[in-house]
Amino acid sequence: MRVLSDRETETLIRICMQSDNTLALGIIITLQTGLRIGELLGLQWADVDITSANPSIFIKQTLARQAAPPKDDPDYRVIRGKPGNKTAVTLGKVKTAKSRRTVWLPDLSLQCLNRIKEWQDLLAEKYGSALFNKDGFVFITLRGEAMESRNLQNFFHAIIKAAGLPHANFHSLRHTFATRGYELGIDLKTLADMLGHAQPSTTLNMYTHSFEEQKQKAASMFNRINPVFAPAKLPQEPNELTISSGRVSCMTSSTVPNENTVNPATRNVSQLLNTTSV
Repeated sequence: MRVLSDRETETLIRICMQSDNTLALGIIITLQTGLRIGELLGLQWADVDITSANPSIFIKQTLARQAAPPKDDPDYRVIRGKPGNKTAVTLGKVKTAKSRRTVWLPDLSLQCLNRIKEWQDLLAEKYGSALFNKDGFVFITLRGEAMESRNLQNFFHAIIKAAGLPHANFHSLRHTFATRGYELGIDLKTLADMLGHAQPSTTLNMYTHSFEEQKQKAASMFNRINPVFAPAKLPQEPNELTISSGRVSCMTSSTVPNENTVNPATRNVSQLLNTTSV
């Protein structure tokens, strides 16, 4: 599982912000939301709120190229595909109830979506809003059609190479989001909800390696507290208890008084301790 370092993440975001390709903005959004690639490409403007005080996106569907579904399949709609072809670009419901979720947008992701919307509005004005992007997808080709995942993956590999970063696949962005979320102190249940996992255990099992590394780093933070122990000495073994002025103290073999120096009260207590079973 590839997780981008903080330096790699900063480099990737900087390169993406310099690009004129809207897919670069999709990379930034994925880094900040942890969306699956099909969820990102399945976004439609009807499920995007960029005008309220708490901007968000609603995830309810996923876009993918797969085996062409039957015409009467209630779970999938063919977005692009020729009759007779074995595969088609389809838009289908997310697989689990937990995957159907609201994702709140950080400021940079909101800026990315606003920029995409401005670009699409310009193209719609130029080519006609009735024909351009008639399905209302957020990520589209220059012809206004839904973007396929292979196009996004190819672009991601190209921009990773251009940035001089080690190889990574697009899903690494989701892994990076989960790891950074854990580092920032997001609790496991909340993180699972943000990722659309059915159970927190799914998140834990999937990212155990990363979480263990973070625990090791957290433990090492206590190395800052580094007191110095006094030189080691051999411990002394107590042989007898004495009571004096209401206090109990230990006496070692080198300081134990003989029978003639022990007062009657102390002798009685000593005899009592020796005869009492524990």
